Amino acid sequence: MSIHHICHDVASCQGDENDLKALKIELSTETDLFFYYAHVCDLEGFHLVQEQQKLMVDFSDYANVLIRMLNNCIKEPHNHIAVYLMQADGRARLDFIQNMEYKFVELLSVDFARSPEEIVRQHITFRYNTVKVHLYSRLPCT
Repeated sequence: MSIHHICHDVASCQGDENDLKALKIELSTETDLFFYYAHVCDLEGFHLVQEQQKLMVDFSDYANVLIRMLNNCIKEPHNHIAVYLMQADGRARLDFIQNMEYKFVELLSVDFARSPEEIVRQHITFRYNTVKVHLYSRLPCT
């Protein structure tokens, strides 16, 4: 499954004066309605990731960096690769890798978790209702 087939949604929670409080990324796919994983990161969690992975960006830029990396994987799939590793216990990791011609360099790893069953059900219901409304809007009026 390529990054083209995985839908991603990046949302942020703003506090006072537009300072970022938390970031949430949701991954889903049209081919498997039960595939629904999320990455949630607040400032404290980001500092751990920043230290472990030696990131040079601030938390306020984290969302833009992730969006840029996802877009690079779509636009330049030979140079920028996204590898999604899932484990049986519901944890997963998205690795962003750059092909430097002579070496693959891991740029960033992002931890994900399978969403709880109730959240998955809500997501499926929302998607079903969205498709239903779209199909009904295409029917000719009688």
